[in-house]
Amino acid sequence: QKERELEKIVRLVGYEGLEDRDKFLLKVSELFRENFLQQSAYHKTDMYCSFKKQYSMLRCFAIYYDMGMIAIEHDNTLEDILNQKLIEKISRMKTEEKEEFGILEREIEECLLGKKDAIDLDGLLEINHGE
Repeated sequence: QKERELEKIVRLVGYEGLEDRDKFLLKVSELFRENFLQQSAYHKTDMYCSFKKQYSMLRCFAIYYDMGMIAIEHDNTLEDILNQKLIEKISRMKTEEKEEFGILEREIEECLLGKKDAIDLDGLLEINHGE
């Protein structure tokens, strides 16, 4: 719903009229829609996805969103947060054979917050998403 509201604003004032938080939200929404909600019946790995893999993928999306918002609050640039290599890794999750993405979770955290600012991801997700 928030995505639709932001898209209306973009049509009226343009993408540059949005705050960084809103630009980031639109990007994460697009990533989620294209890389989690859409499946390819023609790709052997993407046609079926176990609950364990779905959970791990959702967790990566949630961490990326949460860490990105924290990074924006700490005055990081949107260009740094929308790190193309990281986005490519997130996008490739659905075609990976593996079921868990713990290494990617840590990489997201380190890329967006830096090693010195590492925080307890489990605690953050529990607070923000009621898990």
